[in-house]
Amino acid sequence: MTKQHILGLDVLRGLCALSVAAYHILSWDQYIDFSAVSRYSVYIFFILSGFSIHYQYNDKIRKLEDIRIFLTKRFIRLFPLLFLVVLLTNCAGLFNIDSHIRTYSMLVTSSLLFGFAAPAATSAVTGGWSLGIEFSFYIFYPVILSYCQSLRRYIFAMIILFLLKSMFIEFVFHAAYSNHWNVLFTNPLSFAFYFVVGCYIAEIYPHFQKLKNNPYVLCSLFPLFFLLFIPVNVDSKNILTGGLGFLFTLLSCGIVMAYSLFIPCHSTIKKASKFFGDISYGVYLLHPLVWKGFNILSILINFPLLRCIAILVITSVITFLFKKIFEDPLINFLKSKANFISV
Repeated sequence: MTKQHILGLDVLRGLCALSVAAYHILSWDQYIDFSAVSRYSVYIFFILSGFSIHYQYNDKIRKLEDIRIFLTKRFIRLFPLLFLVVLLTNCAGLFNIDSHIRTYSMLVTSSLLFGFAAPAATSAVTGGWSLGIEFSFYIFYPVILSYCQSLRRYIFAMIILFLLKSMFIEFVFHAAYSNHWNVLFTNPLSFAFYFVVGCYIAEIYPHFQKLKNNPYVLCSLFPLFFLLFIPVNVDSKNILTGGLGFLFTLLSCGIVMAYSLFIPCHSTIKKASKFFGDISYGVYLLHPLVWKGFNILSILINFPLLRCIAILVITSVITFLFKKIFEDPLINFLKSKANFISV
């Protein structure tokens, strides 16, 4: 049975993509640094990913053929736009390294298997490292599904992964290579906890459906998310660790749960919610290229916030057009050639 698509998560996915893009644009323009939203929007992406995958597939993967179809579908969903952006990034000169290394990086990024190595060091596109890590979680999802046969096992897995994440991040910031913490941090061990939390939230989601469109939930949607924009006068280590890191982690989980309970009823709000979901992937990948174009044309150079809004709007429009004209047709074509049995 096909499950109802959760449009509230589309809204959140779009907000996260736009927030990451805004963070990049404003920091590249040396205007302001929203440290918390830059880190935790990505964490929310992984919670969303775990939720969405488990919500759709937890009762559909039973044998090896199901796993093959699942992974093929996920690869086809991510590959077309990623490959196009890899090519455009190279053509735009945003990837200025030795040609042999560049070729290797382009190939390994397009394969989506670079999440098992050093994603930030090998990714051929800005922010692409998270896609490599996400695909590595897709590969391990059948293992997660096989192990977590009860809520008790989910809780045990989350506790272990939280402890491993905490120890790994402490190591990253205190290691001899701490000056390169960004490269070390972008490792599956930093994010596995959040993916499994997303699976867990999807597992217990039926117990909370009576709260759908509850007035208190609806009133919490935007205030909860924009708490991540509160400037915190601490470095990345303290945002990700300790008491503040724990609070932001709880906030991230609460945000996903709240948005999952938002079920728009009005047709206009449904369309707007779907639009946010449709543009999220493209905004995440394409905003560096649009920012580069603005730099070349020196557009709104003296008005950072207005310039940022203009880049986000234009990126959203380009993304929407790309999805309709290029991405969706190619995805449908590739699926038609994959000979799927319905999963």
